[in-house]
Amino acid sequence: YFTTGGWGISTDYRMSERLAYGGTYENSRLVYPERSDIANAPLLGGSRQTLRLHSTLETAPNRFLMSEWGYTDHDGNASFTGYRGPELRLSYVFSYASPFSATALPWAMTLMGSALRRDYRSPDPTVSLHTTRQDTEWRLGLINVAPVSRDMAVQFQLETVKTDSNIPNFSTTNTSGTVGVVWKY
Repeated sequence: YFTTGGWGISTDYRMSERLAYGGTYENSRLVYPERSDIANAPLLGGSRQTLRLHSTLETAPNRFLMSEWGYTDHDGNASFTGYRGPELRLSYVFSYASPFSATALPWAMTLMGSALRRDYRSPDPTVSLHTTRQDTEWRLGLINVAPVSRDMAVQFQLETVKTDSNIPNFSTTNTSGTVGVVWKY
């Protein structure tokens, strides 16, 4: 649980019928309250600046390749919670005919992958006095949306995340799956 506030600016430019690109800059402040389950919660907050450049290319009818390059600079309330680093995201979105009915609405699938790097500003004295944390996160995912009607769809999502850290306690591997109903009202 946290409180955040800030401002940002975003722009998009359509270069042709098939290519669009743009960018976003955000500046925000995160505030974490004291919590009994997280000893240093207030130190996790701070100011965060993010710059993102993105592009979308229509490779064929109803098929899109999207890319996003970002850079985040988080100035934590303590130097060991602050970090900076780049991020790259790629997604491929396409629609296809329903495998169950020729007259049903088309389904859509998104395949995505991303990599990000976090270089922390200083060592965390509660973990290691001499090692400054560095994380690399790899993420792969798939989202499939199957419309049931114009206003309702079933969504299936599968994602795996692997974080490699130079401090073993922060290395993780996580896989998740969700099924949900999307309803437009």
